[in-house]
Amino acid sequence: MCLFRDRYFRIAIVGYMWELGAFVGLPLGAWLFTTGGYLLVFGTGFAIYLIACILGLNTLWGFKEKLNRDQKSLPLAG
Repeated sequence: MCLFRDRYFRIAIVGYMWELGAFVGLPLGAWLFTTGGYLLVFGTGFAIYLIACILGLNTLWGFKEKLNRDQKSLPLAG
């Protein structure tokens, strides 16, 4: 079973990456735009989105839920 600390840690990492993306994204987008224009900016965004979808589907495809026989649903948080 997943501990609450593990969940909070993962959410903290996502929040940190969000802030890092906002910090790095604007200069990177400006550089991509000056290098190749709109096509390079949106092409790069599409490629990253496609890679994220493939990785997400790959993760979900191999996911195996570990439940006990008498455990029908997720336990209530308490």
